Amino acid sequence: MYKICKLTIVLILGLFGLFLNAFAENTLRDPTQPPFINTLATDAKTATATENEIKIDAIFSGKKHSSVIIGNHTYTVGDKILDATILTIDSHGIKLKDEDGEFEVTMPYSAVKSPITTNKKKNHDENKD
Repeated sequence: MYKICKLTIVLILGLFGLFLNAFAENTLRDPTQPPFINTLATDAKTATATENEIKIDAIFSGKKHSSVIIGNHTYTVGDKILDATILTIDSHGIKLKDEDGEFEVTMPYSAVKSPITTNKKKNHDENKD
């Protein structure tokens, strides 16, 4: 009976240690991401923005609203990336401003393609003949 109690105490202490280890970090991470991906909020606050650190994944440029996707996050004009603020977004890149001044980040291979539009009325009239 003494051995069973000793084993139980060891198991309880082991589980308690695992429980404490899970809450040892005081930072929050994104629960929707796998545990091996570092998504700590404090990492972005301590980093500094440079052209080499910001990689544009996609740009959505419109007449009234433009947005840019960087690292699976969507940003618009006025948003902050690292310690820089987005000033403008165009079809080739973004212009940012930080305490050192303004700089631009462009798409690494920006091939701008315009959507193909067709005149549906013309095609409809041709089918009548």
